[in-house]
Amino acid sequence: MRFTVEPPNPNYQDRPDIEKLIEGAHLSSAELVLKSDQSIYTDADIVLQLLDHVENRGYGKDVFVGERTVSGEVVESVYSSEMHGETEVVVLPANSETGEVEQEALLHELERIEGIIESND
Repeated sequence: MRFTVEPPNPNYQDRPDIEKLIEGAHLSSAELVLKSDQSIYTDADIVLQLLDHVENRGYGKDVFVGERTVSGEVVESVYSSEMHGETEVVVLPANSETGEVEQEALLHELERIEGIIESND
């Protein structure tokens, strides 16, 4: 979880830790990166304050990256407040000589995604 937080207008209602961070250090903004080898406890008070500050009140931006299993494959998913949603990221192997992903692999992945979209319609 990555947060960029900015001072609010007019106040820090119910977000005392964000207030201490920004006002206490006289910051115009702060970037925080939360990492965990297991999973981040999103009900922790500081995480709830960060989510409220950015998601609900709009004072900054956030990006969340996670992994989940989809059809037996581990897929990275990315949520961004700037994009207003979640995106799946698929990593395909590159050709060792050219450093590029083969065109056939890209086409196969597009066909796979189109199949998923059609099955959801």
